[in-house]
Amino acid sequence: MAVGPRGGERVREEVRALASATPAATCDGGESKVKPVNVPRPAYTEEARAASIEGKVRVELTVNERGAVSGAKVLQGLGFGLDEAALAAVREATFEPATKCGVAIASTFVLSVRFVL
Repeated sequence: MAVGPRGGERVREEVRALASATPAATCDGGESKVKPVNVPRPAYTEEARAASIEGKVRVELTVNERGAVSGAKVLQGLGFGLDEAALAAVREATFEPATKCGVAIASTFVLSVRFVL
């Protein structure tokens, strides 16, 4: 009586065939960060000047794959109209977008807008 291949042997053959298959191309170029191209200087409000307010407004920005700001929100503000001034300035900013494997991608990061008298 002839004995055919066992089920275990068939599985091992399939695993060997999969292991020898050419893997899909992978990117080893890494990911680049967003680079500012043009970030306008924010307006210092009269109210903030009168109160001698200085410091940083921390803004979370999302930059799309074209380098335009698609979202912005204040994470830590100073008040006296400076939070709104920082948002207005960064919304007008342009960036060189981040890339992954050489392809532009959207990314989110935190930017500090500094106000000094």
